[in-house]
Amino acid sequence: MDLLLSSLMKRQRNLQVNGFNGVVSVFPNRVYHVQTTGSWDFMGFNQTVKRNATGESNVIIGVVDTGIWPELDSFSDDGFGPPPKKWKGSCKGGLYFTCTSKHISKLIGARVYISDSARDTKGTASTAAGNMVANTSFYGLVEGTARGGVPSARIAAYKVCGDSGCSAAYILAAFYDAIADGVDLLTVSLGAGASSDFYLDPIAIGAFHAAEKGILVMQSAGNFGEPELAEGAAPWMLSVAASTTDGLFIDKVVLGNGKTLTGFSVNSFSLDRKKVPLIYGHPATITCDESGARECFTGCLNKTLVKNKIVPDISTPGVNILAAYSPYAPPSSTETDERSVKYNILSGTSCLALMLLLWLHMLKHFSLIGLPQPSNLLSLLLVTFRCNTSQLLLACSSDLTIAFFSLFMIASPMDPLRNPDVEFGYGEDNIRKISGTNTTCPKNSTKMLLRNFNYPTFAAQVKPGGSFTVNFRRKVTTVGVATSTYNATIFSNSKLDIKVIRQVLSFTSLKEKKPFNVTVKGKAPVESSIESASLTWSDGIHKVRSPIVIHTYKNSPKGKSHD
Repeated sequence: MDLLLSSLMKRQRNLQVNGFNGVVSVFPNRVYHVQTTGSWDFMGFNQTVKRNATGESNVIIGVVDTGIWPELDSFSDDGFGPPPKKWKGSCKGGLYFTCTSKHISKLIGARVYISDSARDTKGTASTAAGNMVANTSFYGLVEGTARGGVPSARIAAYKVCGDSGCSAAYILAAFYDAIADGVDLLTVSLGAGASSDFYLDPIAIGAFHAAEKGILVMQSAGNFGEPELAEGAAPWMLSVAASTTDGLFIDKVVLGNGKTLTGFSVNSFSLDRKKVPLIYGHPATITCDESGARECFTGCLNKTLVKNKIVPDISTPGVNILAAYSPYAPPSSTETDERSVKYNILSGTSCLALMLLLWLHMLKHFSLIGLPQPSNLLSLLLVTFRCNTSQLLLACSSDLTIAFFSLFMIASPMDPLRNPDVEFGYGEDNIRKISGTNTTCPKNSTKMLLRNFNYPTFAAQVKPGGSFTVNFRRKVTTVGVATSTYNATIFSNSKLDIKVIRQVLSFTSLKEKKPFNVTVKGKAPVESSIESASLTWSDGIHKVRSPIVIHTYKNSPKGKSHD
């Protein structure tokens, strides 16, 4: 395992240290920020889904974020036995923090890298693997059963974030500890707010080393900036974007003239009078300009002027998710908020634990060929989305009706170093900074086109306005049923001319591989736009779907962060 050192150094000293024997790389210690989780019923993973508690309880999920509040019901030990034998970690949560009995435990480990305790004081406790807890709500709103995607899984918490953010050095240290501790999955709801080269990104570097050990890492794509670009995009980990759900929090305000205003609002109170005064934000401030005051930003409103008036409690016109919440933190950012809750409605940026719902199924269905490697997990997830056909890839959610697959595409071989300089334009020196090893690339790798990497999706950038022809080469492997025949079907609302070369694939044995090609022709869309379609392979029972995207977006400039 690499030794991680963190210190404050000037650029000249950086260059000196970078030349020392045994130093893989030196890069700035950036600050990352927390992002949150998602909802299961909306994705079709309801409480009636058949579970395998024994298989789930052997899964260890490492959570790298703001820590955890161990007394929450979501992390109760009821029904659990001893930790899996593969667990090599420990409970080092610092002050006022104890993991439960080593013989019966849901929370089996904790480490703290910032502050003096692994307790979550920011309110963003993860429920990626939280227990099923009935009768939860936020003051009566979204009442029901709160649960994680894999309720019987074990949790190891790694607190890397404090009041000022999350240090890159602490993030990378947590990765190395989690790998050594023996986690199966890592969820990292963190982002720097700006993209960077992979060899300078601690999450990309840590995820790379995790992938080498067969650990899949999930990171939020990053909801910043233009909608077509993402911050977290290293191909050896799962990057997940946020979406809204089918639930809206709508409230009404009836004015004195009888007109009704409808908008998004989450309120934990009811008015004790039939009529109350309504005030515009700008006249009620002595510190902010009009744009800030009318949004009622924290610190803008004069408490005396708005007393007994209608002001926002929480207004979140985005993703609203009921999630486990630290009772230490108030449920809103209002300075006078003295409430304490166990569950809160959060506006999430990414549902990183999205793929966990597939883990149990793959533990069972992959018994013939062993546990899947991270590349195969990524492949299986990417081909199981249901989408709004008018906005393909922009509004997708997991579909468990096809959660068992007899056919899948290997997203990439689990030699993560194969041809990386072709994909990212990096030389071998930078590749070694990511891998920490003396790595070289195949001689012919520079001639390989990015679109011919064996990913389950088909994507190509073309020049705006002109005619184009793009060819994709792929290879699939059968893993579920030895004898099977799959037929190809194209679904498209666009003007793309799409042909599948080898429209029928017949298999006679497990792990048998079959190649096929896809050709896409047409007139390119205007600049900064997308034409999309999809290819579905089906044997009449199982379906395997792959998105097809032709786009004219320019390469993202460094330093911007997007989703």
